[in-house]
Amino acid sequence: MEHRQLWVQEKPNQCSMIELPRLTSEEQQLYDDLRYDRIAEAIRLEQERIPFGWVNKTLDSHLRQVSAHRR
Repeated sequence: MEHRQLWVQEKPNQCSMIELPRLTSEEQQLYDDLRYDRIAEAIRLEQERIPFGWVNKTLDSHLRQVSAHRR
């Protein structure tokens, strides 16, 4: 939801109806919300639209959390 302003509308695509059995339950819930238009109709966010600084900061934060957890 943080990057809502970057969403575009997806063209109808049958690929979104395939099952993805290797997703975690959280990932499956989001996938279902997207493919069944529960968040908004036919939304898409391409990863290259997300600012690199945001990605870098988020990954750094995650790595610090993982490192602290391992101690």
